[in-house]
Amino acid sequence: MKRVRLALGAAGVAPALGLMVPATAAAVAHTPAGTAKTVSLAHSMMQMKAACRGNTATGDIGELWDIMVFHRPSTGCIGGMSGAYVDELSGLEMRTRAYVISGGTATRVFSNYITGHIGPGTTFYQGIHTVYGGPTQQVCGALVSEAHHAVLSGPLCVEFPA
Repeated sequence: MKRVRLALGAAGVAPALGLMVPATAAAVAHTPAGTAKTVSLAHSMMQMKAACRGNTATGDIGELWDIMVFHRPSTGCIGGMSGAYVDELSGLEMRTRAYVISGGTATRVFSNYITGHIGPGTTFYQGIHTVYGGPTQQVCGALVSEAHHAVLSGPLCVEFPA
């Protein structure tokens, strides 16, 4: 039953990942300042983040809590992570942490908390859309209290080569 729920959750989230482009990237208008071409670092970073989408889904299934990480092994891109909890509960958040593992040392490169959507169950999605590099990457998800004081389920972690 859990695998079916996880597969259905990933199928519902995966198409949205392919279409996720920041609205600001499309709304930027460029006017030439002269004959020289100027490229802003902020605009380049926005394009890189928009281009970083996961095309491979790797998951971990716990007793009540499941995660799915969307990544692109050829580039080292981490697109995002979804999580699903079996019950419909309010006051929960998903804690997402990403690590680069090199020489046996894990360095945290991303950490964030996000609220979920209730029905059916409680589902979460955290977009990351960043290339971190390193030989190995790991993304972990835990279900935590709204005040971040207690871990209620997890963490579950997925590790993959970058």
